[in-house]
Amino acid sequence: MPGTVTLVLIYEPSSGSGSFPVARIDDKDLAMAVARKAIQIAKRRARRLSVVDPDIGKQEQVEAKRLSDLLAILLPSA
Repeated sequence: MPGTVTLVLIYEPSSGSGSFPVARIDDKDLAMAVARKAIQIAKRRARRLSVVDPDIGKQEQVEAKRLSDLLAILLPSA
């Protein structure tokens, strides 16, 4: 899949008046680190929810896997 992954830093004011991009970052190493962290957070959320509600936890595990699979396609080294 040819293309690039660009990270976008977005500012969201606490007033809720609308968000706007602050910076675009084209750095593959940083994108891979963010991808790994996003997967880690998704898996942690799934484990936490599994304790409260096994069905919701299972659904979150599926979502974490889907995120991992997609990021593996977009960033093969992630």
